[in-house]
Amino acid sequence: MSRAETSLARHIFAENFSGIVAQVADFLMSNGPKTMLMIGRGCKLPVPKVQGALRILLQHHFVTMLPSDIPIYRMNNVAVLNLLRYPKYLQLVGQKLGVDAQVLVEQIIKSGELPVSKLLFICGAEILESNPDHSDDLINQQISSLYVTVKLLAEFQFIIQNVNLGKEEEPISEAEKEGKPPTVDLSLFVVPNIDMKELITQVKAQAKGDVSSFPDSDVYFKVNLKKFQEALRNQLVLKSLERKYKPMVDPKLFEIIVDLGFAKHPWEKESIPVSVNEVADVIRKALGDSPIIKYIDEHFDILEQDPLRIFTKLGTNYGGQFVFSMKEVFTHIMWSTIERIVTDRHGYHAARIFRLIKENKFVEQERIQELGMIPAKEAKHLTYKLVNDRFVVVKEVRKSYSVGGIPGKIAFLFHVDLNQVVLALMESSYKSMVNCKIRQKKEWLKNSQLLRKEDRINRILAKMQSQQCTEEQMNEIQDLITPPERAVLMRHEAKTTTLMSGVMHLDETIFIIQMYLFYNQKKPPPKSGRSRQKQNVVE
Repeated sequence: MSRAETSLARHIFAENFSGIVAQVADFLMSNGPKTMLMIGRGCKLPVPKVQGALRILLQHHFVTMLPSDIPIYRMNNVAVLNLLRYPKYLQLVGQKLGVDAQVLVEQIIKSGELPVSKLLFICGAEILESNPDHSDDLINQQISSLYVTVKLLAEFQFIIQNVNLGKEEEPISEAEKEGKPPTVDLSLFVVPNIDMKELITQVKAQAKGDVSSFPDSDVYFKVNLKKFQEALRNQLVLKSLERKYKPMVDPKLFEIIVDLGFAKHPWEKESIPVSVNEVADVIRKALGDSPIIKYIDEHFDILEQDPLRIFTKLGTNYGGQFVFSMKEVFTHIMWSTIERIVTDRHGYHAARIFRLIKENKFVEQERIQELGMIPAKEAKHLTYKLVNDRFVVVKEVRKSYSVGGIPGKIAFLFHVDLNQVVLALMESSYKSMVNCKIRQKKEWLKNSQLLRKEDRINRILAKMQSQQCTEEQMNEIQDLITPPERAVLMRHEAKTTTLMSGVMHLDETIFIIQMYLFYNQKKPPPKSGRSRQKQNVVE
């Protein structure tokens, strides 16, 4: 993990946690995997306090234990960086399954992992506390509805049983080592049966969260981040396809193709073959006699003839079979993202030069200004700006193949190395996000006293409103903040909003880069029978 990524993880964790937990996490992120005694010495803390901090970090899956005789604890920086995407995950599950699902997932995120009975108890107690006037039947109905929603979350695989218990997960599964698509254990998404009458009785009795008597007290559920990342990936892909094909192809078609093609193996580079008849049947069941069915052959012809080659036709069986390439989609999205960044940084002429070099593979400086129709001085200036920002690389090619070739016989060719650009862009994105976080903290510290004053006045106004005070009394309290102070607060809010927007855009760019790198990584070769035999002999 790079230094910029580690620095960003430290800033994100410090925003969400404090005290001894933040101290232990910061030590692990700065110094790498350590034993408990080493953490205690490094942080100058007694072992019981370190144990408590590690217990919290393990519960929230920010720390994993490496296999060893003495437990070695390592910070999971990827889980820390995912804290930025939790609002998006909550929005996704809310759109898919409703507000109740959003509340349940938020509670699991807050606790790290929970048994279903404990989760229902906490949410049921909150319902009872916020609605004391509701009848018993209505409370029972709401809590029972939450149990149904938990089953839906498990059915859609948004939550999963935690079986690793803080142990290090293998980055590559056994199936992937053999070159096969990984399989999903469906038993991890089974919600245990719960006696709802007993649970509702405990909620009404306010039994302080004691649900140890329930049979599922040792079955913990956590958020399935892979499923949320899959949903976020699909949302990004569908939006991109909609922007490109919307005038010609109905967006509903892409959603159905992605759902059918990646139902069994969602993280493969290419979908399974999807036939036109299958898509038509799904549309007919969902929308009835939709106009899409009438022109479905024309839609697929447009997709097949597109030079981007996102859709590939395999045969004519079942009305025609097509394969959807997720790898090609993210390659094109990555190119578009880089071109947009070049345009934002250096202008349209630089973007034109970048596209020209990309399309011609290797180009000399004189050829760039000719093809780009840009003045020589400006073309040279912009080209070397692109080289300086690592969007373009320079390659030396010897024109003369004699042993004593003079420097004048060497040509300098400009070339775009996509992988190098992507890695450089990821580093700069991490650094930019760190700068945004530092600026946010400085803005808060600069106006902290005024912000605390505003918070106190807002609490007083809320209390006065509940007591039905007059408008004159409330206006007197509001006037405690002077007009110059209100101007400062407005400027602070504008700056904070801009910085938060920048963080969101940077996170989207980082997600696109991560998806591109995932789909362009080389899988390990499958083991041959002879190598397996040798391995068995050694064992």
